[in-house]
Amino acid sequence: VIEATGIDNNEVDLGEANATDNGEIISISNDAPEFFAIGDTIITWTVSDSSENTASDTQLVSVVDTTAPEILPVDTLTHEATSIDENIVYLDNPSVLDIQDITITNNAPDPFVMGKIRYLKKGKDVCLISYGPTVNIALGVAEKLQNKEKVSISIISCHTLKPLDIQGIAKALKTHKRIIVIEEMVENGGLAQNIKKIAWEIQAKCSIKSFSLQDRFIHFFGDHQQLLSEHGLDVDKIFRSCLK
Repeated sequence: VIEATGIDNNEVDLGEANATDNGEIISISNDAPEFFAIGDTIITWTVSDSSENTASDTQLVSVVDTTAPEILPVDTLTHEATSIDENIVYLDNPSVLDIQDITITNNAPDPFVMGKIRYLKKGKDVCLISYGPTVNIALGVAEKLQNKEKVSISIISCHTLKPLDIQGIAKALKTHKRIIVIEEMVENGGLAQNIKKIAWEIQAKCSIKSFSLQDRFIHFFGDHQQLLSEHGLDVDKIFRSCLK
Protein backbone atom coordinates (compact mmCIF):
# COMPACT_ATOMS: atom_id res chain seq x y z
CA VAL A 1 0.00 0.00 0.00
CA ILE A 2 1.51 3.29 -1.16
CA GLU A 3 0.45 6.85 -0.25
CA ALA A 4 -0.36 8.81 -3.40
CA THR A 5 1.64 11.88 -4.39
CA GLY A 6 -0.39 12.51 -7.54
CA ILE A 7 -3.43 11.31 -9.50
CA ASP A 8 -1.72 9.04 -12.03
CA ASN A 9 2.02 9.63 -11.80
CA ASN A 10 2.97 7.75 -8.66
CA GLU A 11 6.29 5.90 -8.64
CA VAL A 12 6.27 2.57 -6.80
CA ASP A 13 9.27 0.47 -5.79
CA LEU A 14 8.03 -3.10 -6.38
CA GLY A 15 11.10 -4.73 -4.84
CA GLU A 16 12.60 -7.89 -6.31
CA ALA A 17 10.92 -11.23 -6.96
CA ASN A 18 12.74 -14.43 -5.94
CA ALA A 19 12.42 -17.73 -7.82
CA THR A 20 13.89 -21.25 -7.53
CA ASP A 21 14.31 -23.88 -10.27
CA ASN A 22 16.11 -27.18 -10.93
CA GLY A 23 17.78 -25.60 -13.91
CA GLU A 24 19.04 -22.14 -14.73
CA ILE A 25 16.68 -19.17 -14.32
CA ILE A 26 16.95 -17.03 -17.45
CA SER A 27 14.68 -14.08 -16.62
CA ILE A 28 12.30 -12.56 -14.09
CA SER A 29 10.05 -9.83 -15.45
CA ASN A 30 6.78 -8.02 -14.72
CA ASP A 31 4.21 -5.98 -16.61
CA ALA A 32 4.17 -3.03 -14.22
CA PRO A 33 3.49 0.43 -15.71
CA GLU A 34 6.08 3.16 -15.34
CA PHE A 35 3.70 5.19 -13.17
CA PHE A 36 0.70 4.13 -11.07
CA ALA A 37 -2.69 5.82 -10.73
CA ILE A 38 -4.68 6.02 -7.48
CA GLY A 39 -6.43 2.70 -6.90
CA ASP A 40 -5.53 -0.97 -7.22
CA THR A 41 -3.23 -2.36 -9.91
CA ILE A 42 -2.46 -6.07 -10.32
CA ILE A 43 1.09 -6.78 -11.47
CA THR A 44 2.00 -10.14 -13.08
CA TRP A 45 5.52 -11.48 -12.51
CA THR A 46 6.84 -14.08 -14.95
CA VAL A 47 9.92 -16.28 -14.52
CA SER A 48 11.57 -18.34 -17.32
CA ASP A 49 14.23 -21.07 -17.09
CA SER A 50 16.75 -22.46 -19.57
CA SER A 51 14.31 -25.18 -20.68
CA GLU A 52 11.76 -22.49 -21.69
CA ASN A 53 9.47 -23.36 -18.77
CA THR A 54 7.60 -20.41 -17.26
CA ALA A 55 5.71 -19.66 -14.08
CA SER A 56 3.85 -16.56 -12.99
CA ASP A 57 2.41 -14.92 -9.90
CA THR A 58 0.58 -11.66 -9.19
CA GLN A 59 1.25 -8.75 -6.91
CA LEU A 60 -1.38 -6.25 -5.78
CA VAL A 61 -0.28 -2.62 -5.63
CA SER A 62 -2.69 -0.21 -3.87
CA VAL A 63 -2.11 3.50 -4.21
CA VAL A 64 -4.28 5.39 -1.71
CA ASP A 65 -4.96 9.02 -0.88
CA THR A 66 -5.40 9.35 2.89
CA THR A 67 -3.98 12.87 3.15
CA ALA A 68 -6.63 15.50 3.93
CA PRO A 69 -6.80 18.64 1.79
CA GLU A 70 -5.01 21.66 3.21
CA ILE A 71 -6.94 24.93 3.46
CA LEU A 72 -4.72 28.00 3.42
CA PRO A 73 -5.49 30.64 6.09
CA VAL A 74 -8.68 32.61 5.35
CA ASP A 75 -8.75 36.38 5.93
CA THR A 76 -11.22 37.85 8.42
CA LEU A 77 -14.02 39.82 6.71
CA THR A 78 -15.51 43.01 8.14
CA HIS A 79 -18.74 44.17 6.48
CA GLU A 80 -20.72 47.34 7.16
CA ALA A 81 -24.30 46.45 8.13
CA THR A 82 -27.20 47.64 5.97
CA SER A 83 -29.91 45.93 8.07
CA ILE A 84 -30.40 43.98 11.28
CA ASP A 85 -30.42 40.46 9.84
CA GLU A 86 -30.49 40.64 6.02
CA ASN A 87 -26.94 41.71 5.17
CA ILE A 88 -25.50 40.09 2.05
CA VAL A 89 -21.78 39.25 2.20
CA TYR A 90 -20.03 37.72 -0.80
CA LEU A 91 -17.52 35.05 0.20
CA ASP A 92 -14.58 34.01 -1.97
CA ASN A 93 -13.53 30.37 -1.96
CA PRO A 94 -10.35 29.78 0.06
CA SER A 95 -7.18 28.42 -1.53
CA VAL A 96 -6.88 24.65 -1.06
CA LEU A 97 -4.01 22.25 -1.70
CA ASP A 98 -4.73 18.63 -2.67
CA ILE A 99 -3.71 16.13 -5.35
CA GLN A 100 -7.33 15.45 -6.38
CA ASP A 101 -10.29 17.57 -7.41
CA ILE A 102 -11.98 19.03 -4.35
CA THR A 103 -15.38 20.42 -3.39
CA ILE A 104 -15.51 23.55 -1.24
CA THR A 105 -18.58 24.21 0.90
CA ASN A 106 -19.40 26.44 3.84
CA ASN A 107 -22.16 26.78 6.41
CA ALA A 108 -22.89 30.47 5.81
CA PRO A 109 -26.60 31.38 5.86
CA ASP A 110 -28.21 31.88 2.46
CA PRO A 111 -29.42 35.32 1.34
CA PHE A 112 -33.18 36.01 1.37
CA VAL A 113 -34.72 35.24 -2.04
CA MET A 114 -38.50 35.38 -2.43
CA GLY A 115 -39.93 31.92 -3.15
CA LYS A 116 -36.72 30.05 -2.28
CA ILE A 117 -35.88 28.20 0.92
CA ARG A 118 -33.11 29.77 2.99
CA TYR A 119 -30.51 27.76 4.90
CA LEU A 120 -29.85 29.42 8.25
CA LYS A 121 -27.45 26.61 9.10
CA LYS A 122 -26.09 23.75 7.01
CA GLY A 123 -25.53 20.18 8.17
CA LYS A 124 -25.98 16.66 6.81
CA ASP A 125 -27.92 14.47 9.27
CA VAL A 126 -31.04 16.23 10.54
CA CYS A 127 -32.91 19.06 8.81
CA LEU A 128 -35.41 21.30 10.63
CA ILE A 129 -37.77 23.23 8.35
CA SER A 130 -39.92 26.07 9.64
CA TYR A 131 -40.94 29.68 8.97
CA GLY A 132 -41.88 32.83 10.82
CA PRO A 133 -41.92 32.85 14.64
CA THR A 134 -41.59 29.05 14.90
CA VAL A 135 -38.05 29.30 13.45
CA ASN A 136 -37.03 30.26 17.00
CA ILE A 137 -38.49 26.96 18.22
CA ALA A 138 -36.56 25.12 15.49
CA LEU A 139 -33.34 26.82 16.60
CA GLY A 140 -33.93 25.70 20.20
CA VAL A 141 -34.71 22.11 19.17
CA ALA A 142 -31.64 22.02 16.93
CA GLU A 143 -29.37 23.10 19.79
CA LYS A 144 -30.73 20.43 22.12
CA LEU A 145 -30.50 17.67 19.49
CA GLN A 146 -26.95 18.64 18.60
CA ASN A 147 -25.86 18.55 22.23
CA LYS A 148 -27.67 15.27 22.96
CA GLU A 149 -27.11 13.22 19.80
CA LYS A 150 -23.96 14.89 18.39
CA VAL A 151 -25.57 15.13 14.94
CA SER A 152 -24.97 17.58 12.10
CA ILE A 153 -28.03 19.80 11.69
CA SER A 154 -29.48 22.00 8.96
CA ILE A 155 -32.05 24.69 9.67
CA ILE A 156 -34.19 25.92 6.77
CA SER A 157 -36.55 28.88 6.66
CA CYS A 158 -39.32 28.20 4.13
CA HIS A 159 -40.95 31.62 4.13
CA THR A 160 -43.41 31.07 1.24
CA LEU A 161 -45.87 28.26 0.59
CA LYS A 162 -46.95 29.79 -2.70
CA PRO A 163 -44.67 29.78 -4.54
CA LEU A 164 -43.19 26.70 -2.87
CA ASP A 165 -39.53 25.90 -3.52
CA ILE A 166 -40.16 22.30 -4.59
CA GLN A 167 -36.64 21.76 -5.94
CA GLY A 168 -34.99 23.14 -2.80
CA ILE A 169 -37.17 21.02 -0.52
CA ALA A 170 -36.60 17.90 -2.64
CA LYS A 171 -32.85 18.38 -2.37
CA ALA A 172 -33.11 18.72 1.40
CA LEU A 173 -35.17 15.51 1.56
CA LYS A 174 -32.57 13.64 -0.48
CA THR A 175 -29.53 14.88 1.45
CA HIS A 176 -30.69 14.41 5.06
CA LYS A 177 -31.58 11.32 7.08
CA ARG A 178 -34.27 13.00 9.23
CA ILE A 179 -36.63 15.87 8.52
CA ILE A 180 -38.44 17.81 11.24
CA VAL A 181 -41.16 20.28 10.20
CA ILE A 182 -42.39 22.88 12.69
CA GLU A 183 -45.16 25.30 11.74
CA GLU A 184 -47.84 27.47 13.31
CA MET A 185 -50.56 26.06 11.05
CA VAL A 186 -52.78 23.00 10.95
CA GLU A 187 -51.12 20.24 8.93
CA ASN A 188 -53.88 20.01 6.32
CA GLY A 189 -52.84 22.43 3.56
CA GLY A 190 -49.73 23.54 5.39
CA LEU A 191 -46.00 23.16 4.93
CA ALA A 192 -45.81 19.69 6.50
CA GLN A 193 -48.43 18.25 4.16
CA ASN A 194 -46.67 19.75 1.13
CA ILE A 195 -43.29 18.38 2.21
CA LYS A 196 -44.75 14.90 2.72
CA LYS A 197 -46.29 15.09 -0.75
CA ILE A 198 -42.91 15.99 -2.29
CA ALA A 199 -41.25 13.18 -0.31
CA TRP A 200 -43.77 10.68 -1.70
CA GLU A 201 -43.31 11.88 -5.26
CA ILE A 202 -39.51 11.61 -5.19
CA GLN A 203 -39.54 8.45 -3.02
CA ALA A 204 -37.34 10.08 -0.39
CA LYS A 205 -35.67 7.69 2.07
CA CYS A 206 -35.57 10.11 5.01
CA SER A 207 -37.89 9.99 8.01
CA ILE A 208 -40.27 12.93 8.53
CA LYS A 209 -41.72 14.22 11.79
CA SER A 210 -44.10 17.18 11.73
CA PHE A 211 -45.37 19.45 14.49
CA SER A 212 -48.34 21.68 13.66
CA LEU A 213 -51.34 23.28 15.33
CA GLN A 214 -53.97 20.80 16.42
CA ASP A 215 -57.04 20.93 14.18
CA ARG A 216 -59.44 21.39 17.08
CA PHE A 217 -60.50 23.99 19.63
CA ILE A 218 -58.35 23.81 22.77
CA HIS A 219 -59.97 24.98 26.01
CA PHE A 220 -57.03 27.04 27.19
CA PHE A 221 -56.27 30.72 27.68
CA GLY A 222 -52.81 32.29 27.79
CA ASP A 223 -50.22 34.29 25.89
CA HIS A 224 -48.93 33.36 22.44
CA GLN A 225 -46.08 31.15 23.69
CA GLN A 226 -48.37 29.32 26.13
CA LEU A 227 -50.94 28.68 23.39
CA LEU A 228 -48.26 27.28 21.10
CA SER A 229 -47.04 25.02 23.90
CA GLU A 230 -50.57 23.75 24.45
CA HIS A 231 -50.59 22.71 20.78
CA GLY A 232 -47.27 20.89 21.29
CA LEU A 233 -45.19 23.62 19.65
CA ASP A 234 -42.63 23.88 22.43
CA VAL A 235 -38.86 23.34 22.34
CA ASP A 236 -38.76 20.74 25.11
CA LYS A 237 -41.85 18.83 23.90
CA ILE A 238 -40.59 18.62 20.33
CA PHE A 239 -37.09 17.72 21.49
CA ARG A 240 -38.35 14.80 23.58
CA SER A 241 -40.52 13.58 20.71
CA CYS A 242 -37.56 13.69 18.31
CA LEU A 243 -35.13 11.70 20.45
CA LYS A 244 -34.18 8.41 18.83
